[in-house]
Amino acid sequence: MCVMKADIEKTQVFYCNFPKEYIYDCAYCRNYRAKIRDAYPEMAQYLATLGVDIEKTFEMSPLEIGEVKFEISDCYPGTGINEEHLVLDIYPIKLKFEI
Repeated sequence: MCVMKADIEKTQVFYCNFPKEYIYDCAYCRNYRAKIRDAYPEMAQYLATLGVDIEKTFEMSPLEIGEVKFEISDCYPGTGINEEHLVLDIYPIKLKFEI
């Protein structure tokens, strides 16, 4: 089991300065950003307590909220982050596609 000790202040700063090259503009990503917070309010609220902006994809950890699972990712694109960090997977995300 992995124990995650989050530096909430650093995490908030990271998301405030989230690299624009990680904000993809494809229709699926725009739809995700438009829908995720309303579709999964409990998950959005929980992640916010950790400093994570749910609309800016790139995080997760072993826990469940309803049917959604969180796990530490072992396969992801380079983050460009030089400090110790985790990348998390959240699944399954089910959103109505409207973009």
